[in-house]
Amino acid sequence: MTSLHSKLEPGSVVFFNDQLPYLDFVRKKDSEGNNLEKRVLPNGRSFMIIKNYPDEAEIRDALKDFAEYIQ
Repeated sequence: MTSLHSKLEPGSVVFFNDQLPYLDFVRKKDSEGNNLEKRVLPNGRSFMIIKNYPDEAEIRDALKDFAEYIQ
């Protein structure tokens, strides 16, 4: 993360966003607790990807050494 911060002015705001889970996706958990979601390519080929959604505490912990005012 230090390379990102080297490009920012002091006090810059960084917005972090990810897609929230929703019902139309095929989803299941593997034996390690990972969320697996089905993705379908335009050619019809499909596969399962790992798509875990960190909770607020995990995000705060990951950013604590790099950011202030995490909301």
